[in-house]
Amino acid sequence: MMFLVLSLLSPAQAADVVDDDVAVTEADRTGVPRPFVGSYGRVQASTDLQGGRGGGAQVTRWGPRLHKGPYLELDVGWDVDLEDGTEVTILVTPGVSGDVFHYDGTFADDLALRNLYAEFRHIGGSPFSAWAGSRMYRGDDIYLLDMWPMDNLNTYGGGAMVDLGEQTRVAAHVGVNRLTRGDWQVQEALVADPGSIDGETVLVLDRQRTIGTLKAEHRIALGKLTLRLKAYGEVHVLPSGERLVDEGIGAVIPQDLPADQGFLAGAQVSLWGWGEQSFAHLWVRHATGLAAVGELTVPQSGFDRSLRVKSSRSTVVATTGNSEHGRFGVQWAGTVLAYADADGQRVDFDDRVEVVGVLRPNLWIGKHGALSVELSQQVARPNGLNPRTNSFDVAGITQISVLPALQVAPGAYSRPRVQLVYSYTRLDAGARAWFNPADVRYAEGTRHYVGLGAEWWIDSRRVVVPE
Repeated sequence: MMFLVLSLLSPAQAADVVDDDVAVTEADRTGVPRPFVGSYGRVQASTDLQGGRGGGAQVTRWGPRLHKGPYLELDVGWDVDLEDGTEVTILVTPGVSGDVFHYDGTFADDLALRNLYAEFRHIGGSPFSAWAGSRMYRGDDIYLLDMWPMDNLNTYGGGAMVDLGEQTRVAAHVGVNRLTRGDWQVQEALVADPGSIDGETVLVLDRQRTIGTLKAEHRIALGKLTLRLKAYGEVHVLPSGERLVDEGIGAVIPQDLPADQGFLAGAQVSLWGWGEQSFAHLWVRHATGLAAVGELTVPQSGFDRSLRVKSSRSTVVATTGNSEHGRFGVQWAGTVLAYADADGQRVDFDDRVEVVGVLRPNLWIGKHGALSVELSQQVARPNGLNPRTNSFDVAGITQISVLPALQVAPGAYSRPRVQLVYSYTRLDAGARAWFNPADVRYAEGTRHYVGLGAEWWIDSRRVVVPE
């Protein structure tokens, strides 16, 4: 109920609703929690012009975000300024995904807590900060691809940060996870119990992964421009364990799962300041083992003979940016991914190189009009034969989209935004061979998409509009 009340108030009004018995003035906020609310969301109805739901096609890990489904995050939190200069924030962010009720008629959606943490900044007026809880621990993203190329963790733990002057910052964190999907980290089994006819369910495997990170950044003033250099690293550790495997005909045998690990090292260069919302980022990062697989992924294949992913490799080079000049602007994004799993097979369809490029010119009309054209290309080159065709199929997908829109002000990142999307997607012969030939969506090699939707970020604590 408090959230519903606060969401209808302005920030100044909401800050006054902290105590039913005490009137708080703007001049005396020290030690008094100031509630805030924020949101990121997107929603879009669509058609494929053939009687079905609209959609594109993707053969790369990351692709254009234009056809993303509904998603909502709500930030609810409190800020407190203490007398000694300490700043405290508590943030709770539920996230909701899945088709909306008015579309599928099902009164159920997927709900997750994306943030649940408390943070103390500049403790006692010092350069030190610390936090603990569950958090999306992220750096800069590529908006056009809805991806974070380097530092992007969903973590459960805590961290600390120190500001070494106004231009340099160092941060470290450690977190854990215990993925319950499958039987790779956690397994329960039904065993005989003399005191029960039905037996007893017991925990036979419990492997908690630990992830530690360290990052440092430094800013350099270049006249009106700002150059930022950033270094980042991750360490993943998973202990050994033993699970039970059903061999059939009633035979259940123990199977050893050895300890596993992973590392990630990356660097980022950023430049901004030549125009409103104009910036450029460049990343290079290399990951091994668990870090190459991902912190929320339960591997189903690609293991070495000892059932580890330690020798998996992933290298990413990525760039994105935006440049605006008056009524015109252009956004761009590009990634190159080289991935190899741990099974040691050099000729393997699962090992591949992927390239994605996106270019979006923008034109702003009047105070609220916008017209954009987006061109994108996906190319995926596997290291082995396609198991569907037993041939070497390099997949390519070309997409062109037109986006007339209404938004609150000119600018590529101005939100809220209501937009109409038309996309034409073409799959080449190699790309069509990656999909089941019985799937009518890809049989002809072309797809149409018409969507009407909205996107917004309102005082969101994680959506950072480029400077």
